[in-house]
Amino acid sequence: QASRLNMIVTTIPQRFGWKRLDKDSPWRQFCFSNVDLSEEVPFLTAVSAADVVCPIDWTGSLAWSSVVSKLSTVPPVLYLNFRVFSLGIADPGERDWYVEKEIEAVQQARMIMALSEKDKGVLSQFMKGQIIPIHVLLPPLRGDVKQLASLDYKDLKCYMPENVMAALANRPPESKCLVTCIARLSPEKHVENFVKFVEANQDLFKQHDWIPFLAGSNADQEYANKIEESLLEAASNSIIMESFLTPKALCAVLSRAVINVHPCEYDAFGMTICEAAAMGVPSLVESNGNVGASAIVGDGASIEIDISQGQYSSGTLTYMLNDEQALKRIGEEAKKRALTWDEAAYGRKLLEYLHAVRY
Repeated sequence: QASRLNMIVTTIPQRFGWKRLDKDSPWRQFCFSNVDLSEEVPFLTAVSAADVVCPIDWTGSLAWSSVVSKLSTVPPVLYLNFRVFSLGIADPGERDWYVEKEIEAVQQARMIMALSEKDKGVLSQFMKGQIIPIHVLLPPLRGDVKQLASLDYKDLKCYMPENVMAALANRPPESKCLVTCIARLSPEKHVENFVKFVEANQDLFKQHDWIPFLAGSNADQEYANKIEESLLEAASNSIIMESFLTPKALCAVLSRAVINVHPCEYDAFGMTICEAAAMGVPSLVESNGNVGASAIVGDGASIEIDISQGQYSSGTLTYMLNDEQALKRIGEEAKKRALTWDEAAYGRKLLEYLHAVRY
C-alpha cells in the first residue's frame, strides 16, 4: 500500500533540535503553521476527509491540536502511544510537565494503543473520569529483518562492519563470541547496566573469550563518554559503535552473537530484543515486566534477571550462560515467536482497531 501514501511535511530547521523526541525536541515547531501547503491535495481537505487520525505520542497529539480548529469536519482519533515519557523521570517538576502533555493527548482520543501492559496501566490513570478503551498492540518484526533472518552467517558476512570483522578475523567463521548491547546512548536507556554486567562477569568473558559489543546513537555526549570509558576499562577488547546499525549490519553482527543484553529497567517495547530473537539470539531482559517485548519473548524465550536491583551475576545465571545447548534452545524458541508476529499479523490487528474507531 506504500504507493497510496501522500507525505505532507513540516519544515523545521535543524537548529531547533532534530533527533530528539523529548521536551527539548522541536515540538513547538511541529505544528500546522509549519506545514507545507503546496501539495496538490489541499492539506485541510485531506485531513477533514480522513476516516481516522493517528497521532503518535504527545508530540503528535500537540501537532494534531494545532490542526483541529481549522477543520470543517474532525475525524476520530486513535492515539498511538509508543512511549510514556513521564515514566522513569526522577525530577518531579519535569515528570509533571510530561504528565500534563500526556493527559492532553489521552483525552483527545476515541481509542488508545499502548505497547505494553505497563504503559496501558499508566495511561489509564490519565483519563480523569473519561472511559476510553486502551489496547496493547505490540510492534511487529520489520519485514527486512525477517528476510535477513533466513540467511546464515556466510551470507551476512559481507554486511559486517569493518571493525567487527577485524576483531573476528582470527576466529572460526561459525563461532558465536559477541555479547551485544544495542541501545541509544542516553540515560533513560540505562546502558550502564551493560557495563556492570560485563564487570560482574569478567571471569565468564575470559573463559569463553567473549567480546562486548555496544552500538547506539549518541544522544548525550557526556553520558556516552562515561559509558564508553567504563566499558573499555572493564573489557579492553570491547567494540563500540556510536551509531545505529543498518538492518543488514545489525543481522550480520547478531549472526555472531552468543547473547544480547537489553539494559533498560523500563522500555515501552525494546525492538532489538525481537531483532536478536529473529536471529536466534536470546536476550537478558529486566524481569519486572517493565519491558514490552517480554510479552513476545517472555517465559522460555529469554533470560530474565532483576536488572533494576543489580542482579548482574549469580550462580544460576553463570550456569545458564555456560550451557551452550540451553542458550541454543532459548534462542530457537525466541526466533519462532519473533518471526510469527510480523508486519502482516500486526497490520490485520491494527485494521480491526481502525474499523472499531471509525464505526
